Amino acid sequence: TFEFYGTKQQLLNKISSNILDNNFSNSKTFYIGEYMIYVTSDIHGQYDSFEKLLEKINFNENDTLYILGDIIDRGPQVIEIIRKVISTPNIVMILGNHEDMFLNYYDSKDIGDRILWFRNGGNITYKALKSISEEEVNSIVKYFRSLPIEKNIEVCSNKYQLVHGAFVSDRKKEQLIDSAYRHRTIWGRIRVNDKGPEDRIVIFGHTPTGNYTGDFENQKIWKKNNLIGIDCGMAYGEIFPEYATLGCLCLDN
Repeated sequence: TFEFYGTKQQLLNKISSNILDNNFSNSKTFYIGEYMIYVTSDIHGQYDSFEKLLEKINFNENDTLYILGDIIDRGPQVIEIIRKVISTPNIVMILGNHEDMFLNYYDSKDIGDRILWFRNGGNITYKALKSISEEEVNSIVKYFRSLPIEKNIEVCSNKYQLVHGAFVSDRKKEQLIDSAYRHRTIWGRIRVNDKGPEDRIVIFGHTPTGNYTGDFENQKIWKKNNLIGIDCGMAYGEIFPEYATLGCLCLDN
């Protein structure tokens, strides 16, 4: 018996390659230990909704969940979700603009950075961090500083670029200095008629999908031109909870 843990497509590829090498006889039995790759974004302190999502997709230790930034600010359960993300090895996070605002203020203590952060719901995170130890705050800062601004992955032969804000074309990337590229990736916004790259699909958060569909009361994952937007409006969770949805995409299917 040959035990293989992976997606069905990966198993088929494995079987095909080994049959060609004559390494397996027809009597071999294959067991699929299925795991899935998920992407979500912009949870904004709504820990209860996040837990419901994990339950709905039956998230387990064999799966991987990518979060495209903005787990903090606006919502009331900031500390709970930070602890969950940091303590779960198979949750992979990308830096969002709200974590970036937090780091900017933490590093500078500048009043302008504080005003910008607080105007965007950072006051809730600020108060929450005051309730925990300085040691834990420092560990959170260290974690946020370690986060990448993008991830390039391949699932079932499909290539994906994961970003929080916007992508930069390969041609423009060569023309930008690092700080401009970083700002575009974290803070930029994709427009409704933009086209993604031909060789990969860009998955992004940051901009609620109602901005593309015109429907803010029933926001869903938006797909067009090799672009997929998955911010379905959890930022509105405290003001308009009936309009707040947590989008999640399974890349395997």
